[in-house]
Amino acid sequence: MTQRARGRTRRPVPLSAAAVAAAVAAVLLAPVPADAAPLPGSCERSVHHEAGGQGLAGFTAGHSFTWTDVLAEGNAEPDARVREIQCLLRYRHEVAALDVDGWFGPLTRAAVVRFQEQTGLAADGVVGSDTWRVLRTKHWVEGRVMTFNLHMDEHAPADQAQLIADTKPQVVALQEACQSHLSDVWQRLRDLHQPYRVVTGYVRTRDGGDSNCPGQRYGQAMLVAYKGSDVVVDASGSVGYDTADPDYGERRGFQWIGTELHQQPTVLYNTHLTNDADTAGSEARRDQIAQLTAHMNTLTPGGRNLRGSVAAGDFNSVPGTREQEPLAAGGWHDADRGCPAACAPTLGERKFDYVWLRETSYPERPGLRVVPDSTGRWSDHRTAYTDLPRR
Repeated sequence: MTQRARGRTRRPVPLSAAAVAAAVAAVLLAPVPADAAPLPGSCERSVHHEAGGQGLAGFTAGHSFTWTDVLAEGNAEPDARVREIQCLLRYRHEVAALDVDGWFGPLTRAAVVRFQEQTGLAADGVVGSDTWRVLRTKHWVEGRVMTFNLHMDEHAPADQAQLIADTKPQVVALQEACQSHLSDVWQRLRDLHQPYRVVTGYVRTRDGGDSNCPGQRYGQAMLVAYKGSDVVVDASGSVGYDTADPDYGERRGFQWIGTELHQQPTVLYNTHLTNDADTAGSEARRDQIAQLTAHMNTLTPGGRNLRGSVAAGDFNSVPGTREQEPLAAGGWHDADRGCPAACAPTLGERKFDYVWLRETSYPERPGLRVVPDSTGRWSDHRTAYTDLPRR
């Protein structure tokens, strides 16, 4: 059976803003039994909801909500379940510009194979329970770690939420996170059907308060993408640096979480170092990096293993400086290929933002990518991310 177009996809009648809000609220709040009619949605905009009694949460494009039916090339008649596959492949995962016609032909099979290869599934072109699970729940790139400064007094939450949704990281390490701004980013991600769990690590304080975020907690946060109905974050912590900012008396620090990358237990760190440019600031950063490295190398007998594999954040230091020596001595290297000889800058001609990797966990350098931001909408540094391989 060849791939055939069977007319145009029928678009829903436009609704008022109030009607749309009511429909989305009903979808998000009401459990739906497995045998219920498909929830409101469209091919271009899938809807996130829970399947009552199954412990499942995922996306539907309105044609089907099966998680288990096995479908392969060669169906004799157009099938609503195939339309669901085509919608999710085309609009949610952007794998291929398929016709949404319900025919499981060679083009649909090729798109399924491509999707399976990209997501680490068995690339057999057959959509079974494993492929359905990833089609319905995966709104991120497995192993993608991103970092940037929210810098809430200069950048709009709507832009930053859209950046995260477009980049599709599995984990986001954020610095300069004002509590209300962070909450706004999180809600906008929910509105975009991009569910993330927020883990905060508020460790940044200044003598006399902080004018950037008056009366609110201010510091760091990590966003972790949902895995179906689960968010894998089994532990977390936040630590203030012993050495404060020499000029402002500012107390910065780091946070860590236990989660999974490529379904493998991983401890990730997020930090923000002092930004003083003088000699005293450089020595303070070296002390802070030494404390961070010691913590990342910790093995806790009989308790939580804090031995990290990934550390992201704003280090406020350029490559190859003395202040970074504790990282190299502790068995860590920059994810950026060619660094320090040729690194991707994350602030003008300087590189301040990093993803550091444990050498024994990630001996290769997967490369650091910088998101173009000529308008300065997202961060006071250029947003950086890396795609980590399976260990």
